[in-house]
Amino acid sequence: MEKNRYYRRDFQEKRLLFLPDHANPRWTGLDDWVWDGPGFLTKIARVKDYYPHRGVLFRCTICLPVANFDNLIAEAQRIMPGDELPYIKEVLTTTSKLGQILWYTPACDLKNYPVMPIWGEHDVPSGSGSVARLQAAGRLSQLNEWYIADAVSLYEDFRGRVPLLAFPPPVLDEMAWFIDWMDCKDRKLSSLVRKRPATEGLTTLDPSYTAHIRDRWRCIARYASLSLSLSLSTLLTPCYSQQSILVLSPPRIPRNATL
Repeated sequence: MEKNRYYRRDFQEKRLLFLPDHANPRWTGLDDWVWDGPGFLTKIARVKDYYPHRGVLFRCTICLPVANFDNLIAEAQRIMPGDELPYIKEVLTTTSKLGQILWYTPACDLKNYPVMPIWGEHDVPSGSGSVARLQAAGRLSQLNEWYIADAVSLYEDFRGRVPLLAFPPPVLDEMAWFIDWMDCKDRKLSSLVRKRPATEGLTTLDPSYTAHIRDRWRCIARYASLSLSLSLSTLLTPCYSQQSILVLSPPRIPRNATL
């Protein structure tokens, strides 16, 4: 074991591990490496991809880990503007899923790093493409103002109107633990919006749906007689006749949610 610690210290301090990256080949220490891990890792390299036949050296002697929670945090700390949104999604959702099953979670230093991708007021939300704006997490403040659209209706209401975390509600469900851990609960629009529902316009006759229901009025009458304990003879009286059936279109209820 003492010899193993010596080898590990040498690799770390003397930067003996070569990363043959096409864009930036370099000699590194061990902080930038794991033996294996998820395929989306790009900032933390996987030794297995470059030196697959050196498992005994790197796994048994130097004790490089398979990617763990700390390695995912290190990957997240290296998220930069210009990174692809699907990549950031994989990093953050995988961190959330792993953190959720740990019996112990370290204090969150990651919220001091700008890792949260944000759609601005004039951005067109999409599930792909590079991210231009990153913000730190933590509690909502005037100096760090962005929101989480944690319901589909809120996502539709507020996208393009206020800065939003660049993920739709289904992805946010996968990140629930991470959002809480990053102290972002007070950014959820569900707890911030004031809804003022109102109707616009008048009730009008819907000819198409009226004809559709009139064609089926006898079936509806029979079902009503069974469900409501009404006799069929009662339902066939003039007040329940085919021509008395009218279907009306309701007034429009526009979305009018505000912060």
